[in-house]
Amino acid sequence: MSRNKLTVSAVAVKDLAQELQRRGVLAPAQMSADSAAEAVAAGAEMHELRQAESALRALWTEARNNSADDSLGLKIGLQVNPAARGLLARWIAHCATLGEALTTFIDHIQLLNPAERWQLLPAGDEVEIRFEFLLPYPQIAVERSMAAMLAWGAVLGGEVFGGEVTAGTENASRLLPVRKAELARTGPADSQLFYQTFGPGIRFTGAPGGVNRLWLDAALLQHPLPAADVYLRDLLAARAQQLPVAGILSAGAQANSAGQTATKAPLSLRVLALLEQDIHKFSQIQAVCAAVHLSRSTLFRRLKAEHTSFTELLNQQRLRLARSPQAQGLNATELADLLGFCDSSSCYKFMRRCLL
Repeated sequence: MSRNKLTVSAVAVKDLAQELQRRGVLAPAQMSADSAAEAVAAGAEMHELRQAESALRALWTEARNNSADDSLGLKIGLQVNPAARGLLARWIAHCATLGEALTTFIDHIQLLNPAERWQLLPAGDEVEIRFEFLLPYPQIAVERSMAAMLAWGAVLGGEVFGGEVTAGTENASRLLPVRKAELARTGPADSQLFYQTFGPGIRFTGAPGGVNRLWLDAALLQHPLPAADVYLRDLLAARAQQLPVAGILSAGAQANSAGQTATKAPLSLRVLALLEQDIHKFSQIQAVCAAVHLSRSTLFRRLKAEHTSFTELLNQQRLRLARSPQAQGLNATELADLLGFCDSSSCYKFMRRCLL
């Protein structure tokens, strides 16, 4: 698909344009009166509308050219407005855990912007997240995505990360905690907001066009979302599949077959998300294969390539549950049920083997 055929969420374009106007970076005359505004006037649902990807990229270019604020991308990313949600944001809000929300977002990021790509790379007790655009967006757009992920993660996590966030606030103290971060840029003149957002482990590599990434504690992905609703999640997922989205960049625009595969979250994290969702159902390998549309042998081979196995992931999730507050005070039968065992004897053998 050629670049000029790519479309993005109209909500993303509208919100960015209004935010740039509010900050005095974009004059009202620079906002294009496009088909999205006309469709809204005609009664169309804004959160399902699409606009040309070039419109969003042009706004970011204007922002870079018209502002000397080195932290503009962070400030926009930290600007939380729970009422402004497109279809994808509404969908992930009803996922069961932060991990499921994040993998769902990455797997379907084309609903927001097919020119943007995030990658999750498991690394022991950490998860590395890489951020990039497959078309020429300025660095402030990447930094906006990084800050927005931390801010929205805290919003979705609810009371776990500090409770309700007031609409329209910039609050770098209410974010998912970051272990370390790398930004492909030189250090800003005023780095205070960068350190508030990404923590003391931030490093400026001074390499434009390089890797932008951060590392989170893998345990964060286990946190449940207070607003989770399986029924609404599945309705929104089904609706998303019906949208005529111009979704993936062609080989000529850098997203070759390898790149398209990379937009998917690692298989190991997708399997973990399934186990978090329903450990009874997905402790059965057949159910996992059906959910990820892979044969048993292919599933095993791809997990091996990620230096893990289905048994290891299942045991990992069971250990997390066994050590969680949910497990405290349970009798043998209740604990076996929590960990997805059919009987307490199997649960006892597992606990003895893995915990003693």
